[in-house]
Amino acid sequence: MRLYTRTSKKAGTTKLYIKPKFGKTPTWLNTGLDVSLTDWDKTFSLDEENNLFQSEVKVNNLMRKLGYDKKLQDIENGLRSLRDANNLTIDTANSLIETIVLADVRAEQEKQQERLQKAVDAQRKDVKLYIDNYIKGLTGEEVNSLTKKQQEYKHNSIKIWGQFHRIFNEFYRSHKVATWDDVDKRYVEKFSAHLNKKYLPSTYVRLISCLRTIMGRAFDDGVRTKQIPSDMFYRPTVHAQDKAAEIYLTNEELDALFNMELTGLKEQVRDLFLIGCYTGQRFSDYSAITKDCVGTTAKGVPVLRLTQVKTGKSVVIPIINDKLVFLLEKYDYTVPEVVDVVFNRYIKCICKQLSESVPSLATLVPTLLTKTEREAEEAGRMTFERDSKGRVIKPRYQLVMSHTARRTCITLMHLSGKFTVPQMMSVSGHTKPETFFKYLKQSGDDDANSVAVAAGEDGLF
Repeated sequence: MRLYTRTSKKAGTTKLYIKPKFGKTPTWLNTGLDVSLTDWDKTFSLDEENNLFQSEVKVNNLMRKLGYDKKLQDIENGLRSLRDANNLTIDTANSLIETIVLADVRAEQEKQQERLQKAVDAQRKDVKLYIDNYIKGLTGEEVNSLTKKQQEYKHNSIKIWGQFHRIFNEFYRSHKVATWDDVDKRYVEKFSAHLNKKYLPSTYVRLISCLRTIMGRAFDDGVRTKQIPSDMFYRPTVHAQDKAAEIYLTNEELDALFNMELTGLKEQVRDLFLIGCYTGQRFSDYSAITKDCVGTTAKGVPVLRLTQVKTGKSVVIPIINDKLVFLLEKYDYTVPEVVDVVFNRYIKCICKQLSESVPSLATLVPTLLTKTEREAEEAGRMTFERDSKGRVIKPRYQLVMSHTARRTCITLMHLSGKFTVPQMMSVSGHTKPETFFKYLKQSGDDDANSVAVAAGEDGLF
């Protein structure tokens, strides 16, 4: 099969052509194969009479050098088969040439596509990258990551996931795994040990739950192929002694706090805290009260109507405390805006100041150190007082924070003996009694007092 070039160019590359006959008519067909004009010219020589002729041997050698020899042989054989089958047309010939010439190109494209797909699959199965993208989905940077109920995560949940993200990345630096299938029971045990070494049990439960959730999502998305064994995760019961001490303020302490002479930001923080104590809501809810929240029931009872940020639950809180009315009117029913970090710092300072006239706020109670406090103590930057049993003890004013307001309201309502559990839960917004009862912080003395009052003069029996 003779090869031709059809160009007037003197340099560069050009296509190789063949000229088979269709019937009795020779027709130019482009093979799609490139050749250098310099190399092509070298296949020509001058005979003894100075006539230019092309050496078939040199052409064949060039084709072998370029790797075209087999393709050209396949084209020649294919055209012969088409002619023998009475199916040789320009279309069938061009289709044959394209199939043969581009076969290795297509094979390479398929291999490249396979490599790309493997890279995509490996990226999807990459544990750290999967978690990174999931966290980005919480804030809208990636496709939304939703809860099991297909709802967007609330602000507080996003904070917990952010904490998990930071801690897992810290752990991952020394415990890398290739894919989610490599996250086995032993790996989870190592992560659990990492958490137990540094964090309180209550924090451990939150963080290990995050890992279990993200592993379940990875399985649902097909990037983890192994089922999660039921015994892979150990979730301990968190007892009171496993958590930092949680306190409530007494009625006497609340009254003293209400009557403190304060100005500026301290006054606003104190007032906001008291509004939390008189409504029983979370900081995210009592710090967002506006005029739009105010209403009345059909019987004319003034109320605050709130949709809780954390749960999305609607609650109706009766405004039946004169001090709450005074504070809401003071700010025209739109509470002052204070960032939670600033709030927690200031409320501790305020209660410390109040402890000078209200000694109960300076009472020392056993508690646990946070991770930051433990590290500071180990580094010698901080020291903490301990009791005879070696437990860390802190004055109560150091334990007051934004959530103390919610515990205070729920505990004082319970101690008053005026309300049923469903009534109190309607104000707090709790749906499960077991969760609600965790907020009751009365001491053994409080329980003994309530038993004595209930017994009256008749005694225990």
